[in-house]
Amino acid sequence: MMFQNSHHIISSLFNTNILKNKLFFSFEFFPPKNLKEIQILLKIIKKLEFLNPLFFSLTHSAKETNYCYTEKILSILLKNTHIPVFPHLTGINFQKSEIIQIAQKYSQYDIKKIVVLRGDILKYSQNSQLYATDLIKILKNVNNFQFIVAAYPEIHPESKNMSEDLKNLKNKEKLGASSAITQFFFSVEKFLLFCKKCKKSNIKLKIIPGILPILSFKQLIHFTQLTNVHIPEKMLYFFSKYKNCPKKFEEYSIQVATNLIFELLQKNILHFHIYTLNRIYLFSKILNKLEKMLL
Repeated sequence: MMFQNSHHIISSLFNTNILKNKLFFSFEFFPPKNLKEIQILLKIIKKLEFLNPLFFSLTHSAKETNYCYTEKILSILLKNTHIPVFPHLTGINFQKSEIIQIAQKYSQYDIKKIVVLRGDILKYSQNSQLYATDLIKILKNVNNFQFIVAAYPEIHPESKNMSEDLKNLKNKEKLGASSAITQFFFSVEKFLLFCKKCKKSNIKLKIIPGILPILSFKQLIHFTQLTNVHIPEKMLYFFSKYKNCPKKFEEYSIQVATNLIFELLQKNILHFHIYTLNRIYLFSKILNKLEKMLL
């Protein structure tokens, strides 16, 4: 089901209305757990190459879950695609010396950009944690990397308020970050308001909206509880209504994501970062719907 018709849909959109309207994508993946999943991911990447994405990003496995595996997957991706691949680097439970070692390896791979994040605090996390600002300072002394950071239109769960969030984002920019990918969201208005607040705070980072196609009601609730992302009341009603009807849930999820992208396009937002969860079936449907809306 994951690949059904997705190759045809994606390739048919190449050089059509999507690209004529200068719509750009980037895609996030996580390191697969076994050979079969690696092969699936490589197929996904080959399909997405038709869209000429700006980059692929690869999340960083936690130290306790064999973080060295991330490096192995990164090397495989770099050998199998011409699209730039930017690894994530998180600071939870890592010492400065370990970050330097990882960065030196990335330098050997000729990595140009790194997505720097503190990372999620896990149950087994120790006291050691390096924030994105710490990571940037360390990495700058290893190589001339460029940095992508995280942004939060609805405030980071641990921040006191938006002012604190904006101050942190400004600090990342001062240290050398060039762009920021947002937490996923469901409100175009909140994203645009966040962009205005960034501008008012003299933050000149490129703000890239993160789009998460929702696969299930359980996933929706889990992710929003972790992030404090608000689900509009009407949207929550329909997601809940269709939670036991996979076909209708899928259709509604596609409509939600498509509308987000389409409405942002009208505001001259042209680059969208897709949180794939290593699946593109829903995204291919979103593209198909977008094409019809842009005709």
